[in-house]
Amino acid sequence: MSKGNWAKKMISVVLAVCLCAGGLFCRTDTVAAAQAEAVLYTGVQTAAARNPDYYTFRLDRRAGLNMVLMVPERMEAAIQVSQGNTAVVVVPIDLSAWQYEEGIWVFYYSSSMNGEILNAGEYTLGIAFAQTTKYSLAVGEGTSQDSDADNIDDSDDIDDSDDVDDSDDMDTVSDAISDEVSDSNVLLVTDVESVSAYETVSHEFTVDKNARLAFALLVQESGVGADIYVYDENGDTVFAREIESDDWEYMDTSDVYGCIIERTFSAGEYTLEINFDTDTLYLAGVFYGAAAEPASLDQTAVTVTVGFQTTLNVRNAEGRIAWSSDRRQVAVVNSKGVVTGKRQGSAVITAKTADGQELSCKVTVMANEYKEKRISISGFEKGECTLQVYKASYTKNGDLALKCRIGNRLKRKVKSFKNFKVTFKSSSGKTVGVYLAASKKLNIPAGKVKDFTLVIRKSALKDKKADLREGSYIVSGKYK
Repeated sequence: MSKGNWAKKMISVVLAVCLCAGGLFCRTDTVAAAQAEAVLYTGVQTAAARNPDYYTFRLDRRAGLNMVLMVPERMEAAIQVSQGNTAVVVVPIDLSAWQYEEGIWVFYYSSSMNGEILNAGEYTLGIAFAQTTKYSLAVGEGTSQDSDADNIDDSDDIDDSDDVDDSDDMDTVSDAISDEVSDSNVLLVTDVESVSAYETVSHEFTVDKNARLAFALLVQESGVGADIYVYDENGDTVFAREIESDDWEYMDTSDVYGCIIERTFSAGEYTLEINFDTDTLYLAGVFYGAAAEPASLDQTAVTVTVGFQTTLNVRNAEGRIAWSSDRRQVAVVNSKGVVTGKRQGSAVITAKTADGQELSCKVTVMANEYKEKRISISGFEKGECTLQVYKASYTKNGDLALKCRIGNRLKRKVKSFKNFKVTFKSSSGKTVGVYLAASKKLNIPAGKVKDFTLVIRKSALKDKKADLREGSYIVSGKYK
């Protein structure tokens, strides 16, 4: 589901109640149902495949039924209305019966248009779907026995836009949503309110769990600018958003304009403030969203060299991240998640998200030196005399010291190397320094090893502050 669609669907669901309760159906063949009253609204429910859900309702007069059924994806379904053991209305629903509106599939039905008028009394409604689905169903009273439905001309469309006050659509939406305030997904729904330009209005709401929220704002007309601020219980700003004229989306079901904003919040008390740049009617709501993917660090364990840095990143989190280190003498971290190694040891870096999640990464800090295990004579290549650099580090005065071992697996003594060259490179692959000698005396007997140190002076180094820990080296020359 794309960003914000779930909130639009929630608004569409409560609009279904308005359509049924007010009789303002979208199709001309349901005009006769105008001004009906809702007798049943299911809210948002989940139905198992081919497992009927049952509801009871009462008609206080002889009347037809008008139904609005909404689902995320269209499918075959059936509705049956019974009185006692007698089925009085049976409505099979095939795929072609659905209409796609406001991001959901909608089915409209008017029993009076099919000649089905019900007597006053208690009824049971059963509904079943071919697949497991979420749904919402609204049922209202339609044409009564006293109405002359046969005299209605289907070709005469009723245009009520000129006869209804501009705020009627907003009031209908407000009444419908207000009926759902007890729903666990709804945190706040305001009444339809009139506000003057640049007048600040505020509303309080409570979040009882860390969650992603959607802020739904409805206005009468597009082109309205607004500023939204959310403050926590300490008065600190935790969210701010400017809504521009092109951010509004027209909702033709209710003839209003809506804007959906999503954000992750931690549990707590909040105040929502809205400031419009023009006089307007508005309605605001705050809803729990779909469960957000939990935040995580891109690394949970990392090694860094003393004096060098690595960056940690938080995924699936919004807002400010608070970073901390449990051993600042070993490693420190800044506000952007950049970790700097201070001295050898280990530390735990913690990232705390705006919604209260705490994520940790173990950081191991190692000395700035290259090390590998020294090779025994049997580990050197047979029939060759080769060199190993088993340690590289900067000295106190800034020279680069290379501790070396040569292994002679020839059948003769090696006296020296001609055109001897050792190049050491940093972990990034850049050359740190080069040791050169036209001839290097060694005198290594056959089958023996010899350890010695090569020093590249600071003045000859190409990089005096390189990360040596994961470096590499290249050796060349000809032995004699």
